[in-house]
Amino acid sequence: MSRVFKPIRIRGAFWIGGLGIIILSAIPRIGGGEHQWMNGLYDTLCVLAVFPLLVYLGASGQTTDKITTRLCKFLGDISYPLYMVHYPFIYLYYAWVKNENLTFTQSLPGALVLFFGSVVLAFLCMKFYDGPVRKCLSKRFLGRSCAGQTRSAAQPKASRSCAGQTRIAAQPKASRSCAGQTRSAAQGQIREN
Repeated sequence: MSRVFKPIRIRGAFWIGGLGIIILSAIPRIGGGEHQWMNGLYDTLCVLAVFPLLVYLGASGQTTDKITTRLCKFLGDISYPLYMVHYPFIYLYYAWVKNENLTFTQSLPGALVLFFGSVVLAFLCMKFYDGPVRKCLSKRFLGRSCAGQTRSAAQPKASRSCAGQTRIAAQPKASRSCAGQTRSAAQGQIREN
């Protein structure tokens, strides 16, 4: 799909997309119990047309100011941890609302606590679990050891090349590194080609 994607330039795509998601979230059901076909039509329209349009809009957008850039980075960083942590709390919230027969107004404080609590918990999971685990796994699979772990003698030694790339000792003596340079271990220098 990324090979055929043709972005369009839309000013404020992030904010337009965010507003679209808020509007769609504010209309969770239409038609009532007697006209359920209307809700099915609405859901189908959202899935087949509106959501792909929002994804296209978001993929076409570019951030131009620091606030939007930082907000997009933060939301992107916590998206997976938030996806993981919110489900159990959503079910607890639904059970609480149903068992207590709460109205929307009565359940709103709990919904706000659930929303902000999920974001905070996702941030903490990202900061103290997801980030360190990703960093350790990246280091491990790039040939370096993780913090607090030692490299066994069976693992090949890794040497630094230019631009932070690593070259494993098992590679040939003269190997391509980056930007058209050749490293010769016997010469101990980098030659430009």
